[in-house]
Amino acid sequence: MTILGIGTYFADFFTENIKPKHGVILFKDSGQYVYMLLGGHETKKLKGVNGRYIAVALFRENIFIGFEEGYIKEDGIQVESTGNYGNGMDVGGYISFILIALSYAGDKSHPLVETNTKEDIYLLS
Repeated sequence: MTILGIGTYFADFFTENIKPKHGVILFKDSGQYVYMLLGGHETKKLKGVNGRYIAVALFRENIFIGFEEGYIKEDGIQVESTGNYGNGMDVGGYISFILIALSYAGDKSHPLVETNTKEDIYLLS
């Protein structure tokens, strides 16, 4: 288990009122991050841990590259030892990338396509 310090980019994720989120971040070169973030209540109920659970997987085309899971706590991010790291990723790298990307997106949504689905599509430029 590794504890990462709190960064200024994702300070909002250390609040109690976080809603569960899940999604996919797609890249032009066919890479994709799949993530799931649970709120404090869901994490306590499902995992028995105080904090917010986060899991991230990286794929390139249909090939699994890496996985990481952990807990966002008041004193930092607790990265579990279950990770599988590819492409030279450091411990905490997958989680940090997702939190920074989600923080950057914030409320700045730029729908790419008008659809009848519940998903939000963001263009981060």
